[in-house]
Amino acid sequence: MRSINAEAEIIALKRKAASWGVNENEESISGFSGRWEALSNWFAATVMWRGEFYPSVEHGYQAAKAAAGGAQPDTVDAIRKAGSPKEAHALGQKLSLPPDWERRKVGVMEALVRDKFRRDAALRDRLLKSGVKNLIAANGWGETFWGVSGGGGGGGGGSSTSGSNQLGKLLMSLRAEVASGADVELWLESTFELEVFFSQYPLLKKNTCELEVFFSQYPSL
Repeated sequence: MRSINAEAEIIALKRKAASWGVNENEESISGFSGRWEALSNWFAATVMWRGEFYPSVEHGYQAAKAAAGGAQPDTVDAIRKAGSPKEAHALGQKLSLPPDWERRKVGVMEALVRDKFRRDAALRDRLLKSGVKNLIAANGWGETFWGVSGGGGGGGGGSSTSGSNQLGKLLMSLRAEVASGADVELWLESTFELEVFFSQYPLLKKNTCELEVFFSQYPSL
């Protein structure tokens, strides 16, 4: 009976590894705190969304959700000025979700996370230092879309832990982009809507290095 239970546990963990986008043969970073707190959306790091700067990914994400739902500008601004990511998150929970938010939210998060790491070389270096380790956004508060939770509160990876680990997947995908050098152009496209930009400024040529410098100086064009 014990061997059957052990086999069932292994099968369950393999299934979870596939759903979390991780390699079961690699070590994992489970939960973004301590040495790895910079990977958290609540880490203080300037990001930009639609020409406005926000003090963390969480601030930007909740503000984007508010704007998508038709919130008044002062509501969006209150989220931007929230004193902490926790406060921004709490304000976001009071919002009515736009009908298509489930379809749009991963793209919004991807753009914000990419902007966070492209804008700060030290953060990119921290992400790269995770090597090929699995990145699992484990938490103890029940977030099972962006992370994983359960298994005794920490969400560390037991068979009773559940979730889709979407944030972990985004981070691992971005890490691969950074390592290959593909992140700059993707950042420009997702953050600054280049097709719209070039339709307005057709004389500017599409040169990745020049554009990165340009938009760093004039983010709201």
